[in-house]
Amino acid sequence: MKKSLRTILTVLCLLLMGGGLYAQSTPVQVSNVTQMMNGKNYYIYVIQPGQTVFSISRAYGLHYSTAVLKTDIHSIAVGDTVWLPVNAQSRAAVAQACGSAIAASNAPYQEIIVQQGQTLYALAKTYNTSVEKLEQMNPLVKSEGLKAGQTIKVPTSGTHSSTTTLPRTTPEPKKTSTTTDTKKATQAAVNLQRIDVRERISKDKIYVSVLMPLYLDRMNEISTTKFDVEQRGKKTYKSFEFIQFYEGILMAVEKLQQQGYKVVLNVVDVSAEDDATVTEAWNSHNCASSDIVIALLTRSPFAKAAQLAKESRTFIVSPMSTRDEILVDNPYVIKYMPSDKAIAKSMIDIMAKYHSGGHLYIIHSKARTEESMRNAFTSQLEGRSDIQWTLFDWSAVGKLSTTLKASSDNVIVNIFEQSREKDRIQVNNLLNRLVSLNQPPVLMTPANYVRDISDIDFSQLQKVNYHMLYTAYLDMNNPNHKDFIDSFKNHYRTDPTGVYAGVANDIMLYFVTALNQKGVAFWNNPEGFTAPSTLLFPLKIVRSQLGGFENQAVSIYRMEDFHLKPIR
Repeated sequence: MKKSLRTILTVLCLLLMGGGLYAQSTPVQVSNVTQMMNGKNYYIYVIQPGQTVFSISRAYGLHYSTAVLKTDIHSIAVGDTVWLPVNAQSRAAVAQACGSAIAASNAPYQEIIVQQGQTLYALAKTYNTSVEKLEQMNPLVKSEGLKAGQTIKVPTSGTHSSTTTLPRTTPEPKKTSTTTDTKKATQAAVNLQRIDVRERISKDKIYVSVLMPLYLDRMNEISTTKFDVEQRGKKTYKSFEFIQFYEGILMAVEKLQQQGYKVVLNVVDVSAEDDATVTEAWNSHNCASSDIVIALLTRSPFAKAAQLAKESRTFIVSPMSTRDEILVDNPYVIKYMPSDKAIAKSMIDIMAKYHSGGHLYIIHSKARTEESMRNAFTSQLEGRSDIQWTLFDWSAVGKLSTTLKASSDNVIVNIFEQSREKDRIQVNNLLNRLVSLNQPPVLMTPANYVRDISDIDFSQLQKVNYHMLYTAYLDMNNPNHKDFIDSFKNHYRTDPTGVYAGVANDIMLYFVTALNQKGVAFWNNPEGFTAPSTLLFPLKIVRSQLGGFENQAVSIYRMEDFHLKPIR
């Protein structure tokens, strides 16, 4: 009973106090004074007698729920500080309230309070100015240094980053029922037509941060005796697991420096996966001040890094993720791995060019893991009249041979993918059926896993003229690839294996060159940039309808004389 009574009294008190949130007796004198908190810019306002969070927020053009207070909302008092996010709505309200264009960046400067850990470099980056300009505006800072709690002047124009309207690329939606994910993606595309792009701090240098698991805290586990190094190998040590990615970065930096580019590299070890570790690493290494961040991280830490990048308007590259979801509602994420849409289009184009008049079969199993790729194929094929195509459920595999015998020049795209063991069984089963036909069809897969299956029969792959997506395949017959392999071996006394070294090399070369040549205008029109001829793999960065940027260049290889040959 006592507990119930206490609860009722508490609720009544909150209701009474909450009602006070909406009362108004003293006009709010809007000010353009701002302050940084946790990497975000806020207008700050000190509560006066008779004022409420509601009335203050409304004066700044905001909903009261967006306001941040240093004290509990139910015990606000005169003298407490309210922090109000600086955005399009609040800037417009401040500009109108001030009577002149003070908040619209026509005034020469505004005053801010320096926060703990802030540097002149970071402030210059935030307010789109230079360290020299800040020192000129604040002589004491130049002579005595920057200190937390100081009130300093910054250019008013610095609070307004250059905003560019991108052309709308979202197609008109069909009048059909859509899933929740589709609606979310469509809404994201609409919301992200405008993107805030910060100016570079330095006109002649590119600042690059690399976030990756180096496991520096486990370096003491490494034995350097000849026996251990040769017998155990580097891969048994966590510290060496992704080392070739770092080495690929260094290879690119060296090449860029030879071309006259100035690159400032900031390498950050992020070996744990919790949000707190990612946040601490991001803040302590000032990653928000980078021109671009390359984050070789797994799903959870990358999600946190991408959130931090969005808050600070810092562009961040995911080198290995194949998930389109990382682009949704975040215009600052760049996905290096080609999208399902780009892969599907490439394979459909090969079908149309080399097998016109044939029939395309897309083999699937209705698994959720295949849904994105299946949708990518069907959405594009529905709009084409030059290709005959059929979705073929693997559960009806008994009808496959009969179906294929009824037509010639068949092409099969196998997107069946549930688990590695099921893949192995399904692919071998499929190959046995295909090679038994008098005229085996062409087999394509939107991944390169088939060649890695231990018991695969390469002679069967040869018979079906096997085509595959192969991202970051280093081909010794390619002069660029051979030079890279030779140079890598010369530097590190080992071959570049897997995809890490080549992908890291290309990401550095592409984005540093783009930002040097185009500046921040590159983000407004990435399609207008021609990739360097020294890249190892095709790379075409475009704005995604989901929100971020994606690579739409695809490398398709086919098996010929038991060797892989690129499809031109």
